[in-house]
Amino acid sequence: MQNITGEQPVANQFSRTSAENLLELLTVHEIAVALRVPSSWVYERTRRRGRERMPHLKLGKYLRFRLHEVRNWIEQGAAQ
Repeated sequence: MQNITGEQPVANQFSRTSAENLLELLTVHEIAVALRVPSSWVYERTRRRGRERMPHLKLGKYLRFRLHEVRNWIEQGAAQ
């Protein structure tokens, strides 16, 4: 069931299987909200080289992110 904004309630978001969570692709805005940073910060990190580069996928001109990959990247200390 969706709320007024069209989003699923938090309880339903976490009831999905872990496989579905691993495959879910987030937009720049969604990853910025999840990390509580500006979208410009996300774009800047995707343009860096080497270990400092935030893991992402390009679908044409669109950037997409897997939350678990970004979390691993942060835990490895590359987000400094």
